[in-house]
Amino acid sequence: MGKSLEDWIAEVETGLDRKLSKNENEFVESLTELLDRFDWKDEFNAKDLSLLNSEILTVERDHQRSLTRDLWDGQPEDEYSLWQYLSLVFDDRDIEIPGFLKAHTNLDETRKRILSR
Repeated sequence: MGKSLEDWIAEVETGLDRKLSKNENEFVESLTELLDRFDWKDEFNAKDLSLLNSEILTVERDHQRSLTRDLWDGQPEDEYSLWQYLSLVFDDRDIEIPGFLKAHTNLDETRKRILSR
């Protein structure tokens, strides 16, 4: 499922026919920051995911409860894989997927992979 960050960004920019905007780059940087947190953290809560979209804080009452427990069978090793999993958390809570990533988000495929375990 994985892709290098450089390949994924190039793929997204090609699909958009433009470079990522400042806000879009910041979103990707937040994914990188979350990926780096795996060095000391196994699960993410609403406070963690608010780096990507603060709306999660209004949807989730308990900001410390794990939102990713049992989501992956092994830690995602790249931003692309991490996003595929985290997009399910947002989608399940009716939080919109960022427009620039809609064509690069595979909700159905990721759900099938999780359910087939």
